[in-house]
Amino acid sequence: MCFREVHCTRHVCGHDHPQSDNRVDCGSVNCRYSQSHNPRCLPKSCPSTCNQWYGPARTVVTGSSPLRCGHCRSN
Repeated sequence: MCFREVHCTRHVCGHDHPQSDNRVDCGSVNCRYSQSHNPRCLPKSCPSTCNQWYGPARTVVTGSSPLRCGHCRSN
């Protein structure tokens, strides 16, 4: 199933701050959101034969910050 990949900066306090995201295509013909999904898939059968939702987002830490995050700085 397709999912979102969220690129984050990790702050010294341990919290992550999202910077960008992108959709990762699973390549399955049975996933509604995949580019490989069968264009002839019938609307009546698609909900019972194909994935109808994205998988859980996956966090990728792409940078670090020596500062605490905005939430921790305000407390």
